[in-house]
Amino acid sequence: MDNGLYKARYCVFEDDFGPLSDITDLTGPYNWTAAGVGALVPVTADLLDQAFGVLRINDAGTADNGYVSFVTNHEWVIPATNKRILYKLRLNLTQATDCDCHIGLMDVAATDIVAGIVTGFYFRKDDGDTNWDFVIEDASVETVEAAIHTAVADTDVEFAFEWLSLGANKGQLWVYVDGKPVSGLNGKYYASGAPNALMGLGGVVRNGNASNTKMELDYHAVAIER
Repeated sequence: MDNGLYKARYCVFEDDFGPLSDITDLTGPYNWTAAGVGALVPVTADLLDQAFGVLRINDAGTADNGYVSFVTNHEWVIPATNKRILYKLRLNLTQATDCDCHIGLMDVAATDIVAGIVTGFYFRKDDGDTNWDFVIEDASVETVEAAIHTAVADTDVEFAFEWLSLGANKGQLWVYVDGKPVSGLNGKYYASGAPNALMGLGGVVRNGNASNTKMELDYHAVAIER
């Protein structure tokens, strides 16, 4: 994501998940939701401090559709006309097919991301296939850019996107996988359907069958042009 963008001035939020003195260090910046067999489970039981600043997020046990979701509490962005939003993360999943995963910028009002994202720009992998898609969502209406990457279990991938807001739900999009532009999404213009609301950094990992799926999140970050 060069394009000369960093010549501008940006507000930045980044979480590199360095060594944690206490897992509760994550309960202030984030809202967490977890569910297994129809009930909430303790969040701290699903989080482990990993070496080298990687946060491992377990789903809620081995129940089919058990999940853990999170979204930032106080760090938010909102598109502004003629301003850019930059987002970047690195993660891996323990399963390439039998799991759901959504991660990116999402509406901050959602207490349960699994129940439905209303607004956002995010990367999504659906249960039953290995395709990563990129989704733009406004008022629960999705625009999906399908199959931008193929998931491989236990393999790191770096996703990034840039969004240049042009006002009135319009804008341009750039998407990158492992530092390389995605064909067709290198400045693609959208005349409508783009969100114009507060969004936080969020995500969810959910079982696709009766097995335990984990996501390891190395870092995620967002910058918005002043």
